[in-house]
Amino acid sequence: MTEVIEKLRKVRDQILLEKGADQVRLFALLARADLEDKWDLLFCADWIEKTSSEKDLVYIIEKIKTEFSTNLDFLARIVVATPREVFIKQLAKAIILEGGNEPREITKLAVSADFTVRQLVLLKINFGGINVDEVGTDEGPLAFKEISEF
Repeated sequence: MTEVIEKLRKVRDQILLEKGADQVRLFALLARADLEDKWDLLFCADWIEKTSSEKDLVYIIEKIKTEFSTNLDFLARIVVATPREVFIKQLAKAIILEGGNEPREITKLAVSADFTVRQLVLLKINFGGINVDEVGTDEGPLAFKEISEF
C-alpha cells in the first residue's frame, strides 16, 4: 500500500500545481465496510461544477492512469464532488472532530448514524473557511466511475 500512497501523492501534487492548492478540498482513499481489498478515491474541489464534472473526472482519471498505467486493482471507483455535497460535509465534520484538518490515516470513522468508514487515508484536506455544520445540497457526487469502466 505504501507504493500506492506514494504514487497518489505524485498525482495529488500534479493536480495541486495545475489547479491550485487552495482549491482542492479533499483527496483521499476510503475503504468502505461493504468492500474488501478495494478503495474509493474521493476528490473534492471548489472548481468542480455540474457542467464540467464529467470533464473533471476524466482529467483525474488521466492523471491516475499516467502514474499507475493499468495497475488499478486497488480501486473500486473514483468519486468527484463539490464541498457543498451533503456526504462531503458530513465526512469533513467527522474528520475534523476526529483530530483536525491535517492529512493522516483514520480507521473506523463514523460519518453519520448509518455510515462508518473502515479506513480513510487523507492525502489532502482543506476545509478551512467552509461551514461543515451548514446543511449541504442533496445533489450527491457529481461524477463517479467504477474502475471497470475505464
